[in-house]
Amino acid sequence: MFRLPLLISGFLFSFSTASFAQQIRVEKVKGDKAVVEFSGASLVPGKTYSLSGSSQASSEEGVGGSRAHMFGLNFDMKNLSVSSSVSGGSGKDNSLAATARFGWNLEFFEFGPLVNYQSVSNDSGDASLTSFGGFLDYNIVPNRAGESAIFGVGGEVSFGSYSPAEGISGNRMDVFIPGFLKWFPINSCIGIRTDVGYLYRKNTFASSNTTEQGFGLRVGVFNYF
Repeated sequence: MFRLPLLISGFLFSFSTASFAQQIRVEKVKGDKAVVEFSGASLVPGKTYSLSGSSQASSEEGVGGSRAHMFGLNFDMKNLSVSSSVSGGSGKDNSLAATARFGWNLEFFEFGPLVNYQSVSNDSGDASLTSFGGFLDYNIVPNRAGESAIFGVGGEVSFGSYSPAEGISGNRMDVFIPGFLKWFPINSCIGIRTDVGYLYRKNTFASSNTTEQGFGLRVGVFNYF
């Protein structure tokens, strides 16, 4: 396996021996030059071409290539200010959470469902929450095979059942709007993601509701395939 610069000018490679077939992978593209790897990828990021003695190439992967899908796990910490619709008072709400999500990657956009579990500590005591929702990312740098650092902005909405250790249960809505960085330090499939953003949360009970807002920090590991 080796790498070499390649001028891409609209022509295909041919091999003199029909029995000798190779695949090449385009890792990076800049202008009319690319770095390719012989063992399966494409002249265009996200596609794979099989090269043979007939000088023909066939595309084996669609848009997104090896990053067409994603599964990930996030861990996050939030520090929120609470406002009550009944008492008019305020307080603090600290939470630790784990979020699992599956998504589809369209290079500039990623989206999919998520499930979230939270452990909450506030002025009223401790509580737990399980919620379900979805997310949408906009990648300012397109998420293609070969890109090692991707940043952008996102949005996430989830709904769940609020179950305090003491008191009345209720419903909760979370809206998280972060900026993010996706980094692939080891290979093109496994990435580390960091989100920093604004969180709005609303708890609804039988006769009252509370709203919370503040800062959210999240770190996660993702596998693209």
